[in-house]
Amino acid sequence: MNRTFLLPLSLLLALITGCVSPARERDAAIRAAERLRADAAKARYWDLQAAQKPAAKPKPYEVLPLTLPERTEDGVIHTPTVEWLRIPLIP
Repeated sequence: MNRTFLLPLSLLLALITGCVSPARERDAAIRAAERLRADAAKARYWDLQAAQKPAAKPKPYEVLPLTLPERTEDGVIHTPTVEWLRIPLIP
């Protein structure tokens, strides 16, 4: 092949690849910016949802564990158990 033909061809290929690369990078940057914008919108939405939730009501009672040891009732042996007592709170 003729060397005079290879030089312009290689310059043309370098020019074409140089023009294509920034467009791909720009498209990737645009997609990344759109993704960040969408993530920010989702975060704002969930922040608004959390702000509009009603506050948790305090329980009107307190729960206390009561441990009962092993015992015999009417000839029946009961194993140790835990009973839970609900004690109403006075406002």
